[in-house]
Amino acid sequence: CALPRTSSMAQPPPNRGEGGPGEAMAEAQQARLNSELGLNTNQADAIRKIMYDTRRNMIQLRADQEAARAEIEYQMDSDAPDEKAVMAACEKLGQVNAEIARNRVRNQLEVSKILTPEQRAKMKQLRERMKQRRESRRRESGGEEGRMREGRGRPPPRRRRVHPACRALRQRC
Repeated sequence: CALPRTSSMAQPPPNRGEGGPGEAMAEAQQARLNSELGLNTNQADAIRKIMYDTRRNMIQLRADQEAARAEIEYQMDSDAPDEKAVMAACEKLGQVNAEIARNRVRNQLEVSKILTPEQRAKMKQLRERMKQRRESRRRESGGEEGRMREGRGRPPPRRRRVHPACRALRQRC
């Protein structure tokens, strides 16, 4: 049953953190961004809307990504894999991955348009600091596997197996 789309449905939910841990983390990140960049109310609202729209798009893209991976696994696990179906699923996976990358870049470009030149410079510094922290944590923990061997941290994200047919397809691009 399809519900009619109203203007209130197109708006992001109120800023209350009721959407679970993912939304609470996004709101905490937004608050840090507001503070560190010195965003005014209009900028903060516009960026919040961009983040919300991006998050909604990513939900669908990740579902499409998982479906393509499942199709590849299903076909490859059969006694006689259908090469055309496997290759089509690999192509679909590549398209979805490319759309995810475009979605992330689009998000950054839209946010950048809202910021002043000084705020863009601060944002660049923030990204560099985050990148350095990530790299530092990886080195200190000996990579994801080292962290888990020593019993520290959360389990690493599940690495996706890439089928050789998909790998070959990626190398052609």
